[in-house]
Amino acid sequence: MSVAIKKNRASVEEGKHGQSGSSSCYGYKVEARFNQHYAEAVGEQVFDLRWQEVRFDRADFGVPTSRFASVANVFGDLNLMSYEQAEAMRWWFLAHLAASRPGGCLCWETRLVEYRAEYSRSAKPLEYINAFDSRGDIPADMRPVEHDDQPSTQGD
Repeated sequence: MSVAIKKNRASVEEGKHGQSGSSSCYGYKVEARFNQHYAEAVGEQVFDLRWQEVRFDRADFGVPTSRFASVANVFGDLNLMSYEQAEAMRWWFLAHLAASRPGGCLCWETRLVEYRAEYSRSAKPLEYINAFDSRGDIPADMRPVEHDDQPSTQGD
């Protein structure tokens, strides 16, 4: 006699729906350009007449990020900031230029770019794993099935 053990798994019935949701929020980036006929370097970035995103180094100290986890994750993934953060970083960038250059921030222009961040999430159940009743026993429909290995001799 052999024992065929059913795995203690079961497919989730058709029609069982998981969870899903979607949301959107607005985020901002800072852009700048140097309004002269030559380029100017700021850190590792080179600015000219074309608008480009100002990349800010991340640090432990600085403009705080959102305290709402879902917004912080979306903003961090997309490199976006809240309006207030973007304004603070814009003015910090101009203050840095004013303090570190003989011409200060003359000929520099900045702007904020608004983005609409859209995201969705979902979870769909695939199968039930390790089903046990309140006593720790495997439910009847998940128990091993015994098979008789001897060929049937009835009707010979």
